Amino acid sequence: MRRGGARRRTPNGKVDKRALPAPDETDVHKEVYVAPRTATERALCRLVQDVLDLDRVGLQDGFFDLGGHSLLATRLTIRVKQETGKELPLQSILAGATLGELAAELDASQGRTADDTVPLVPVTGPGEESPLSCQQSELWFLNPREHLGSSYDNVQMAYRVIGPLDRQAYARAFEGLVARHAVLRTSYLRRGDTYVQRVNDTTGFTVAFEDVGGDGAVAEFLRAERPRPFAPEDRHMLRVHILTLTPYEHVAVVTRPWGIFDGWSTGVFIAELNALYQALSRGDEPSLPELPVQYTDFAHWQRRAFDAESRARQEAYWRTQLAGLPPRTALRTDYRRPDAKSYQGSSVEVNVPAAVLDQLKQVSKERGGTLYMTLLSAFATLLGAHTDDRELAIGSPVTNRPRPELERLVGYFINVLVMRLDVRPEQAFDDLLAQAQRVTAAAHEHKDVPFADLVTALVPDPDPAHSPLFQAMFNLVPAAEAPPRDPGALGFVPLPTDSGTAKFDLNLVVRETPDGLRGYLEYSTDLYARSTARAMAATYERLLLKIVTQPGASLARLRDAAADGGAG
Repeated sequence: MRRGGARRRTPNGKVDKRALPAPDETDVHKEVYVAPRTATERALCRLVQDVLDLDRVGLQDGFFDLGGHSLLATRLTIRVKQETGKELPLQSILAGATLGELAAELDASQGRTADDTVPLVPVTGPGEESPLSCQQSELWFLNPREHLGSSYDNVQMAYRVIGPLDRQAYARAFEGLVARHAVLRTSYLRRGDTYVQRVNDTTGFTVAFEDVGGDGAVAEFLRAERPRPFAPEDRHMLRVHILTLTPYEHVAVVTRPWGIFDGWSTGVFIAELNALYQALSRGDEPSLPELPVQYTDFAHWQRRAFDAESRARQEAYWRTQLAGLPPRTALRTDYRRPDAKSYQGSSVEVNVPAAVLDQLKQVSKERGGTLYMTLLSAFATLLGAHTDDRELAIGSPVTNRPRPELERLVGYFINVLVMRLDVRPEQAFDDLLAQAQRVTAAAHEHKDVPFADLVTALVPDPDPAHSPLFQAMFNLVPAAEAPPRDPGALGFVPLPTDSGTAKFDLNLVVRETPDGLRGYLEYSTDLYARSTARAMAATYERLLLKIVTQPGASLARLRDAAADGGAG
């Protein structure tokens, strides 16, 4: 149920009456709409409406109750900062504060924050050298492992294009993206013991077209294309191939090195690609809004804005938070761990029905948390059954775009946070969930220390057999935003791609879809048999169902119930 009378719109802007819940008189006393009164309250409610595409929200609404998720919460903080000049702490949204409470927090804030005192403005142009951002220090192809090629971590995106494709217009749309986002035409040059980045001019990028003879040939092409290496000095950090099966069916293949741009950027990339193509295919001149800065400008700004005092304070938090944690989680495995990680892996599917997803959201709401926190706690519960450790660490990626100017920029703004959780079998799941809420909020408050720097500070002598600080990763990918539908637009169908790699022992990635949670459990084939990974994925699916039916149960009881599939 949506709180505060929030009403979902139809594509033409009218209230979708079919989506409105049936009135429940027993809920009237707790669902009263409280209108904004002050200028701050009105501004915040309007921004929440815009971000969530709602017609009305009230002061007693919570952001996540209204259908928000962590990525949209980040977007809200950017919009608030852009309009008011004040910082809306993401951890306050994650803690479940109402809009009224958030408005009061804004009123009590001092306005300008430390990073606001450093202007984010264009400072570099084509041909000029710039320092790397903190995130770019982790680019794989700049520091490849000796026993692996520089292309190990390439990222491949492929999708089927259904309809009569204007090939010239589609190629020009990709060329327009490369011209618009300088990070796609940036080279990395070694200068002594470090690298710098240099933006190249907008010439020279081409889209390759190739005729193929069917889906088997497409699969073979994908396998051969993904590992083709990028060199740091290459002019472009993107390759695009359009495979033609018939005049009405193509496959677009986009390959890049890992760390060139993130998931948020992927949404920007696809939206702008479609906008450029639609304009060009009609013979119109594309008119995307001008970008205020480029990624190299962010890299310069980041080094000035994240001052030594802030860094020291945040590093001190992580030293305290992770003190006493075992250097590695002793997960039970099928095979003996090799002396050095091969990074070879595979994955198995994870599927959770929509009905269970809805109930998980309700459980999260009733306990003042979010879906992310509940799913993270469930994953910790699963991992706890595979180790004798009482505590474990789980890595989790987070988007960190601290300035409004960065919202529509393609680039890499991800940092990895370490979530330390207690997985003792006698503990109640409710207690674990409450801990996950506190840990997540605190981690977001200290998310500016680059993970690579944290590893350097806390793991001076890393073990090549283990990933540092944690061996399991969790990521909830928010529901994709539905683009405006043009009746004459092409159809796009994503194609599955398997990299055959695994950075961690286990990596659970799930995404919200209209049909429920869809995702995969990636596993290291050095350590686990496929049958074990399948069993773990199935246990996680059952575990979520048991959490819905008995969230107050102990972790041991939930594990037993999920392991045998019984009623518990």
